[in-house]
Amino acid sequence: MMNQTTVCGKIQRKGGPCMKIFKRAFIDSVPVMMGYLVVGAAYGVYAGDAGVSAFETIAMDFVIFAGSMQFVTVRLLNHAPAFLTVVLLTLLVNFRHLFYGLPLIEEYREAKGWKAYLVYALTDETFALTQQKLDMDRSDRIRYYVLISLLDQSYWVVGSIIGLILYRFIPFSTNGVEFAMTALFFVLFFETMRETRVRKDGFASLVLCLLSLALFPKEYFVVISLIAITLYIIAVKGGKNHE
Repeated sequence: MMNQTTVCGKIQRKGGPCMKIFKRAFIDSVPVMMGYLVVGAAYGVYAGDAGVSAFETIAMDFVIFAGSMQFVTVRLLNHAPAFLTVVLLTLLVNFRHLFYGLPLIEEYREAKGWKAYLVYALTDETFALTQQKLDMDRSDRIRYYVLISLLDQSYWVVGSIIGLILYRFIPFSTNGVEFAMTALFFVLFFETMRETRVRKDGFASLVLCLLSLALFPKEYFVVISLIAITLYIIAVKGGKNHE
């Protein structure tokens, strides 16, 4: 069972199981690192241009840690919206995370002291990495998930700091930088689609998203497509369990 206070229990010598898990987590997270450093820098520049202090910019990396919502929050800070508006907008922007948790309920059950952090740190990109087929036992998978989450958040924080530094010394136009998170998710989606084992599910999800966008108002299509994808996953898994 996984130790509650450390990621890998006792520190092991180089080449031990914990080091192998860390190497796997780091290698798998390299695409996220490249994306988060760039997108995080875009966020830092965007926040600096909006007049948000360096402290507030970095604080949001820990208090919020949700790329899309951080871009939205920067915009909201200049308009002083009502509290209820902020709550509802946050739920709307991050509603998809409710669905991300469904496939991970059993996986995270054994996380013990790390469970709260794993739930907090679950971003689009981290979720994508957790959906790989891992040849590990349950406790090692939990260690892998924790390391992935820690690495991804550290990339985002470093990217934000880089953005703040760049804004201070280099003039930037911030037009369109909020699209960076969407672009990163597309890259990760198509990278995941390269794996034959998930290609069918990925293609089916893409079709359901396009159908939802075509048949329903665009302000509702995200929620509707997520519900459709969830029902599809339940149907597919249910069919496999009965075979």
